Amino acid sequence: MQASPTKTISSPSISSPKIFSPTLNKSLKIWAKIQNFDPTNRCAHTATLFSHYIVIFGGFDGVRVLNDVIIFDLDTFAWKRAQISGNSPRPRYGHSACLYQENKLIIFGGHDGVNTLNNTLVMALEQDDEQNFVAYCEEISHERGHDTLFRFYHSAHAIDKCMYLFGGKDQDRISSNQLWRLNLENFTWTQCLSSGITEEFPDSRSRLGSLMYKGKMYIFGGECDQKVLNLNDLWTLDLESYKWNKLNCKGDVIPTERKGMSFIELNGQFYVFGGVSDRTSDADLYCFDPESNSWNQIGTKNEGPSGRADHSCVGYNNELVIIGGRNQHMYYFNDIYHILLNDGNNLMESCITIGSKKNKKNVIWNERGAVFKAFLDNKAYSDITIKVGSEKYYCHKLALVSQCRYFENIFKSNFFLEIWGLLNNNRRNI
Repeated sequence: MQASPTKTISSPSISSPKIFSPTLNKSLKIWAKIQNFDPTNRCAHTATLFSHYIVIFGGFDGVRVLNDVIIFDLDTFAWKRAQISGNSPRPRYGHSACLYQENKLIIFGGHDGVNTLNNTLVMALEQDDEQNFVAYCEEISHERGHDTLFRFYHSAHAIDKCMYLFGGKDQDRISSNQLWRLNLENFTWTQCLSSGITEEFPDSRSRLGSLMYKGKMYIFGGECDQKVLNLNDLWTLDLESYKWNKLNCKGDVIPTERKGMSFIELNGQFYVFGGVSDRTSDADLYCFDPESNSWNQIGTKNEGPSGRADHSCVGYNNELVIIGGRNQHMYYFNDIYHILLNDGNNLMESCITIGSKKNKKNVIWNERGAVFKAFLDNKAYSDITIKVGSEKYYCHKLALVSQCRYFENIFKSNFFLEIWGLLNNNRRNI
């Protein structure tokens, strides 16, 4: 259950700085909405991490099937459309996209609104002299083993020189539990004959969650149309022996059966967000620890993204980034939210340090924010006060925003929080 946000505080004046000190549970996390992101609403698109960019491709906006390429910069929160060169990709949704050889996306399958697709597209990303992105697209022809492989709402991962594909719906909209391997050197398909450690196999499914971790594929949940139900089981597949193993998970709160959720790995933990269960779009967030096989639900201090499914999710350093999706009322989103998942219950350790009495100020500034160092604990120009215990420190919003755009989104959403603890040198090079 989400806690209610603290009371909105109006913009402070220089003569009367406001205090950053609501009483909050430090174990709770905070969502922030990224401002000024306004591409076409969409669901069932792909979002692939490429350096510090997210590459968004395709999807469905409720009326049209899309084939645009959007580049979102995780450092500046700026976005732009990439120019497409070569073979124009067919519009599609429910496809897969895997990063390969640093700057290439391997895109497979999907649905164009009429037909289930079985083609593979290689998209190479380059920047021109003006730092604009160009997506060079080439459609690959396959020699064998491919005529029967039509898929959408499947999962796929590229590892070494192969791409592994599991599940999804075929051209008759029937879910599968087949495992296929695509050789990324000669682009030939091979069906992998897998077995179960206990003679069990995952049910056929689509709209599942899937990730790679330590040489194994993990799959979670999805829709099993043969049994007319959603799933919440968790399986591993050893990619050397092709043996499946169903995990016996622990935890006080285990995600309910669902489909269309996101399922990603970040810093050795697995995160599930959203999806559809019992015809209701979810907005809950769960964490799975693969070392202990245990689940726990992550509480948040404020209202984040509304319930949704068929969105995309990317993990970058200590953040989850949620993009788009749709709800049970067929409303399609075009928003982006992010949430910090730092260790040590320190929500702001990637932004700024306010020390203890003995270490009153301990701030490491990046080059962009060095000019604002004088604003820390300077009452004359302060428009915000940070309270740590009984100590107060005077600062300036612009100085905080210069260190981390996460602060900007917090301020724009008028959600104020307490900051405590020491800063670890993190993604913002503070």
